[in-house]
Amino acid sequence: MPLSEPESGLQGIFQVIPVSAGQKVNAQFLTVIPNAVRKGRFELRYVPQPRLDEVPVKVELETRGWRLHGAGARSMVLDRTRTISWRLDPPVFRRLKGH
Repeated sequence: MPLSEPESGLQGIFQVIPVSAGQKVNAQFLTVIPNAVRKGRFELRYVPQPRLDEVPVKVELETRGWRLHGAGARSMVLDRTRTISWRLDPPVFRRLKGH
């Protein structure tokens, strides 16, 4: 059973994913970040651990109800601290007729 760990102000699930030398794996996580969109922008800042080799990653942002401007997927190499930014519009709620 995964353990819950506080990480960067969020409650994360700690789970060991075994990876052999030279092997590539995909890891996914789902989270809710309260008040994450500020002034129409959502930003993720990645601070990688020191490594001998660069680490290629692909980040895919999926939104529920929010309108995403541009591509949700971004690819990069984590060779240094990087910030990824997306522009988002909030959900629009419409009243049903007769309510």
